[in-house]
Amino acid sequence: MIQKFMKRLYDVETCQRFIVDAVASSAGMRKSRKNPEISAAFSNPILLAVPHANGCCHCTFVHTKNALEEGMSEDEVQGLHDGEFGAAPSN
Repeated sequence: MIQKFMKRLYDVETCQRFIVDAVASSAGMRKSRKNPEISAAFSNPILLAVPHANGCCHCTFVHTKNALEEGMSEDEVQGLHDGEFGAAPSN
């Protein structure tokens, strides 16, 4: 799967804000990933759809990589990137 990202330039303040936000959200995400009631099949489509809708190429990249490593097919991931939520795994 070839994913095309738009190159963006940021100032130092914006980069620092991205880093702070990523670190702050990662603790909560790690905690939710350890919750046995929330499966990867349930959370991965959400984790792919939200940053894609927000236009965050950095989060989209990370969540795409994680979803593929956790067993989502390239077709499912591409479908979610294309806004086809029927492509999300149903289990």
